[in-house]
Amino acid sequence: MMDVMAEPLEYRLLPHRPPFLFLDRAGRIVRGEGGRGWRLITSAEEWGRAGAGGTFPAILLIESLAQLAAAGNATAAENHGDAGADIRPPLGYLAAIDSFEWLSQVEPGDRVELEVRIERRFGAATRCFAEARVGQRAVAHGVLTFIVDTGAAAPRR
Repeated sequence: MMDVMAEPLEYRLLPHRPPFLFLDRAGRIVRGEGGRGWRLITSAEEWGRAGAGGTFPAILLIESLAQLAAAGNATAAENHGDAGADIRPPLGYLAAIDSFEWLSQVEPGDRVELEVRIERRFGAATRCFAEARVGQRAVAHGVLTFIVDTGAAAPRR
């Protein structure tokens, strides 16, 4: 069993694991404001292989942004205690995708910079503006809304 302190932050904050973990690193996360992270697209992944189209699917880019939003939510002070504590953030569910615009394709070799900014909280729901960039080029942006089930903790893996 892996020591919690030895696990990457994303493993401590999200219930997702490969092959459904689409966030390589959650970088700067500011509670109540949003966060930044990234995802490196490689040719070793199924969609990057010859004959598979070679581009990162748009819906998985949305999932990457949603996972970053969930990691940001899990860093809230009430969701963890001491640094060595067994962090079990509440489960979050992507509830809505609004006004998403696809500006460019994402291909193997691209490092996608992800950013989410909290626009509004209402009850258990949080609305975020989400943006993905490759270098200076915006590749997608839109609004994500997720619901947090504070009564259910994410399972430890």
